[in-house]
Amino acid sequence: MNFEEFGLLGLFITSFLAATFLPFSSEAVFLYLQKEGGSIVHIVIFASIGNTLGSILNYYLGSLGKLDWAKKYLGISQKNLDRVKNMATKYGPLSSILCWLPILGDPLALCLGIFKTNPFLTFTFMFIGKTLRYIVLALLMY
Repeated sequence: MNFEEFGLLGLFITSFLAATFLPFSSEAVFLYLQKEGGSIVHIVIFASIGNTLGSILNYYLGSLGKLDWAKKYLGISQKNLDRVKNMATKYGPLSSILCWLPILGDPLALCLGIFKTNPFLTFTFMFIGKTLRYIVLALLMY
């Protein structure tokens, strides 16, 4: 499936999927739409909202489960779990600003759900971090 053909909706979907544990990347669609002359404001907004909602899904799944499930069913290593557990307990919702990071971002959102950090603050910082990431990406490719 070629998500670029679906424009902003395709970007939203790939951004959402990229923030889950599925092996997706939103950058190619993001950069394609930017190259094709799409509104950078709309591109950043759709990517940021989709990506944030994907991390919120990870948070929600974490709030239902346990760390052992993350290792068993999602293949997250103990090393990464320990790293994000320390970050989540030390910085709480503020650490969710780093949910955009490759490899650590998805387990971090999951751990924040497991530890039941304040959802409003967690989701707000998630959105800020993801939006800043896409703004930087857009500026680098401008």
